Amino acid sequence: MKLIQEKIKFFDTIIIHGHKRPDGDSYGAQFGLKNMLQTTFPEKKVYAVGEENLNLSFLGTMDKITDDVYKNALVFVVDSGDTKNISDQRFQLGKFIIRIDHHILISNYGNYEWVDDSFGSCSEMIYLLKEKLNLKLTYLGALAIYVGILTDSGNFRFNRVSSQTFRIASELLNYGIDVTWVGKKVKKEKLNVVKYKGYVCQNIVVAKNFVYVYVSQKTMQKFNLTLEESFSAINLLLYIENYYFYILFLEMNNQKIKVRLCSNGPHIYHVVKKYGFKGHLSACSLLLSSFQEIEPFIKSLEKDLSIYLKQLK
Repeated sequence: MKLIQEKIKFFDTIIIHGHKRPDGDSYGAQFGLKNMLQTTFPEKKVYAVGEENLNLSFLGTMDKITDDVYKNALVFVVDSGDTKNISDQRFQLGKFIIRIDHHILISNYGNYEWVDDSFGSCSEMIYLLKEKLNLKLTYLGALAIYVGILTDSGNFRFNRVSSQTFRIASELLNYGIDVTWVGKKVKKEKLNVVKYKGYVCQNIVVAKNFVYVYVSQKTMQKFNLTLEESFSAINLLLYIENYYFYILFLEMNNQKIKVRLCSNGPHIYHVVKKYGFKGHLSACSLLLSSFQEIEPFIKSLEKDLSIYLKQLK
């Protein structure tokens, strides 16, 4: 924390990056940190850059900056488990790079890292940074952090939600956050997405020890979906009785298959990391080269989970 404090004070320009296809936590960490730094150090130039998420535009708009801004800048990268997933690869142009992340540590990057996978969200870490460094915060920053915590914790129902999570959330409410309004903003869905989720429910496949759904590019185009809208359907599989584990296979536009694997019970990461999964103990992702790899993967996973579940008994 002391080094982070020293670097913030030293640099006049600070640039904050999140991850590709940003979600609520990426936005929350970026705009929460930006608000804290701008409010505490109004003389500094602070930017949040990267891909936009139009559904989260109420939290802020990404800044457009030229390469030369990075020349003598401090760069923060938040909520990204590896460099490939960082939105806007110009982060490498920064003078000093600080990583703040809550994913399982697989690879290192940057000049300084604060990585702690015990946190349910990166936004929670950002608020803790505020407390430790005695930074200021306004309503807009508090709103961003609250949305980040809310969305990455699954409305406070996923594991890694702690008493600290609730303490921070309750303190954020003191900034005037209307929880009903926020709930509507983050849960509101377009009709095409609702229809798509109906399709997903009708196409659930039961394998041995887990359930899954395959979504093709053709299906995505039929329902006119973004990638994040397509991935959001995985939560429909969360509470299917008798199945801890659930998967969404999504065909990308390059015909590779993005695999999202989750557990509503036992931790799963240590079982599947051999396949190349990255992420969290109970939610992780993998990229398969083609559709043809799905069936062998399913058969192999069925065997692994059978062994794992026997060990748990």
